[in-house]
Amino acid sequence: LAISAIPAVSQLGLCAGLGLTLAGATVLTLLPLLLDLFHARRSSLETLTKRHAATESHIRAAIPGWTTLAVLIIAFAFLFFTKLPTEIRAEHYFPEHHPVRVAGRVLERDFLPMRSFEILLTDANLRSEWNDLTRALEGLPGVVRVLSRPLPGLPVFSADGKSGRLSVFVTDTALARPKVLLDGIRETISAHLGPQGRSTFVGSASRIVAAQFALRTTLVKSLLITGIAMALLFALLSRSFVVTSAAVIANAFPIVTVFYFQYAVGFPLDIGTILAYSVCLGLAVDDTIHLVMAMPPDARSLSEAVREAIHHCHGAVKDTSWILAVGFLLLSFSHFLPVRCFGILVFLGVLAALMGDLAIFPSVFAFAELAERRNIEENE
Repeated sequence: LAISAIPAVSQLGLCAGLGLTLAGATVLTLLPLLLDLFHARRSSLETLTKRHAATESHIRAAIPGWTTLAVLIIAFAFLFFTKLPTEIRAEHYFPEHHPVRVAGRVLERDFLPMRSFEILLTDANLRSEWNDLTRALEGLPGVVRVLSRPLPGLPVFSADGKSGRLSVFVTDTALARPKVLLDGIRETISAHLGPQGRSTFVGSASRIVAAQFALRTTLVKSLLITGIAMALLFALLSRSFVVTSAAVIANAFPIVTVFYFQYAVGFPLDIGTILAYSVCLGLAVDDTIHLVMAMPPDARSLSEAVREAIHHCHGAVKDTSWILAVGFLLLSFSHFLPVRCFGILVFLGVLAALMGDLAIFPSVFAFAELAERRNIEENE
């Protein structure tokens, strides 16, 4: 998140990284000292593990279909990742009964809601093309009115006539597809002013649209960089291509699940939903690291190693996942809608991460083992 062009997101990423680093250092140093100081007795991990041994038989680790399904879902999701909504939906920050939303519904029902884009035009002979440009812009779909004449105290040309200002009023409906609208305005300006003319979108509406596109760019970049770092981490820990592939597929599954749910329900893209992806990926990687580190190096096969790891870590992974899921689900009762969306998405992502670790992760090994067995049989 620190690579984001949005200051609030980048600052949160830096602070979260620093906080997690300090938390890890505290667990490794301060916690053992406190346990030794108070002479705490060591819990019987073997007893806790045996308590969940019965449920281990229900984990279908030998179903190659899990792997095929997960790969297809992840590949299909990348084709539609740019379909996340980027329209201006600032009113979703308020609950349904808030006066802003109530007045907005009245405006949509009885009037024509509009937003304005302020456009600064430079480096062109504007006066000769001004009227034709105004008429062309007013003919675009979604454009209601173009303010191109001076008002008292509000000039439209600079003193030298090389710069001008247009106020383009558009409908809220047109902003459902902001890229199409803005590209149409830019192409119209370029057709009248030529390559020497420059147009810069300013004003509040322009900033909101730019922020929405920056949010989506931040999400894609952060997930790609995190995915590469995650793959390198598992490659260094396991020194195995199969283990690394299984970990990447298992941890991509909760991200894809959250994406599909957000796309289907129509949750808007904002800082809260972006953080949901990062939180889900972090929690999923944490559990997968426990499984990878618990795989015994002296196992006869990778499938046996992962079964031993799941037998050892299944209880802790399951219990912590449910605790985290229920904790984040409590955020869904918030009246601040971005927090509500964040809680719902992380709740779903944590459960998907649990499924990825206990079902998809071992199924990759079963799939690899089955493929290897078939190759041996064909060679024989």
